Amino acid sequence: MHDLEDKIRARAYEIWEREGRSGHADAHWLAAEEDVHAALTSALEVDVALAAPAKPKAQRRTKATAPSTAPGSAPKRKTKAGTPAA
Repeated sequence: MHDLEDKIRARAYEIWEREGRSGHADAHWLAAEEDVHAALTSALEVDVALAAPAKPKAQRRTKATAPSTAPGSAPKRKTKAGTPAA
């Protein structure tokens, strides 16, 4: 927990210096908290994305791997007009 507070304190100091060393300590601390939390969240999202297993590639279906309509039944043939044959 001290490490997080140290990061916020250092960031608040940077903001304080950047703003001309004005006396707005509370505003600098809140801005530093937002910056540090945003950086940690971003780093965590990257870690999670890198740790996630890769999605397997979708297998392309061919006539040999296409599912049949029913076991043991032959697919219906179509006529030249595109309608199923009787």
